[in-house]
Amino acid sequence: LIYRTLYGYEHSDSTKGNFDMEINHIYPGLNKLSLVHFDLNKPTRSIEKYPVRIKMTYHDYELDKEVVQEKTIKLEWMDKTGEIEYLTDVNHKKVMCTAFLNRCLKVIAEDNVSGNYKKAIDVLANTKAEILNLFPDAKHEDVNELLKQLDTYAMAFNQVMANLSLKRN
Repeated sequence: LIYRTLYGYEHSDSTKGNFDMEINHIYPGLNKLSLVHFDLNKPTRSIEKYPVRIKMTYHDYELDKEVVQEKTIKLEWMDKTGEIEYLTDVNHKKVMCTAFLNRCLKVIAEDNVSGNYKKAIDVLANTKAEILNLFPDAKHEDVNELLKQLDTYAMAFNQVMANLSLKRN
């Protein structure tokens, strides 16, 4: 893998097989995504032998100590397409679901302000479909919580539309 770009944060240093970035001022509730772009140099099936390792080190001020979190993600070669596919594990999919929900919340907030409640309901339905596409069985507790939030917002918008309809009649 050859490091190309980091989106969402500035990277501070990169060397062969490694790059560093600094994330300042992490606080509870921070919800910021980062995306790293790598290129593959003459890929072959051998990439399966070399997983990608992500290591995050930070200072926990409450515990007054350094904390290290590490994640290893395996790569998978797909013969049927001749292309390389990255295995997206459950945690990665959960992050994607959170990004879908954040985008949805932004759009429905704008629709709410403009009074376009029908569009907000459509956005909620589309977001739910995106999440169910990632998790067809929806058995993970975190994912079910996201789906419940979407349903709650949809019920609220439907109620607003019903109330407006009653006022007009």
